[in-house]
Amino acid sequence: FHTDRAARITTLSYIAVDNARCTGCGICESECSLRHEKTFDTWNSRIHVRHFEPSLDIASVCASCNDAPCVAACPKEAGALTRDQLTGAILLNHSKCIGCGACLQVCSKDRSDVIRMSRDGKKAVGICDLCGGDPACVKVCPEQCLSLVPANQKGIHFAASPEKIARSLYQGIYRSGRAD
Repeated sequence: FHTDRAARITTLSYIAVDNARCTGCGICESECSLRHEKTFDTWNSRIHVRHFEPSLDIASVCASCNDAPCVAACPKEAGALTRDQLTGAILLNHSKCIGCGACLQVCSKDRSDVIRMSRDGKKAVGICDLCGGDPACVKVCPEQCLSLVPANQKGIHFAASPEKIARSLYQGIYRSGRAD
């Protein structure tokens, strides 16, 4: 965490994704995993690219929702989830996580579905911390489909599930925008 870089964020922010431009290359996942976990195991990445057929890739990343249902669902005695007051990111303290999955349940129900359990099933993973205000995934995306934006901007697919985003994009791409 570099305070000089984080100082650039002056309002609550999130990573916006232009999924129509995403090629599914996975560079964002690899960079995130390398930065946070020092490995290329993308299971622990905070951004996750889902592949849909026919040929559509959806990059999902924690939207740091204003109402933060994951934080509210986290047992108070654990206190594993908090909000960074500078960036607005939801922060997961792995040492406090008890692996109950409450955050995962609320995120998968109505939100971006980015939270998942670690490979061993003991901890939550997938919650983006915005790299302390300087998101690595945004900088390495070769298609420039990731951007850091103020949370007060209304995104079309803000905190939507990958399935909902894919359905919306399919309608525009394959059905010329006609409703079913």
